[in-house]
Amino acid sequence: MRSFNLWILDGADSIGGNKIALTNEGEGLFLDFGVNMRKKRAYEVSYRVLAIANKMFYHLYSEILPRIRGIYRS
Repeated sequence: MRSFNLWILDGADSIGGNKIALTNEGEGLFLDFGVNMRKKRAYEVSYRVLAIANKMFYHLYSEILPRIRGIYRS
């Protein structure tokens, strides 16, 4: 019988932004269900004045996207 690893990476305690990884023997499936609204709202309210040019940097910096090594292009 095969054993799978299920990783809940973000969004387990909020609406939206669920990120789930399912892995088995070096292969895997990453499911991304959008933006974590709680983190986005907290970041936007606190730092509305800042203008961040790079969208990817904005999402990584605010932890809207999880920091998973090797999943994003350089």
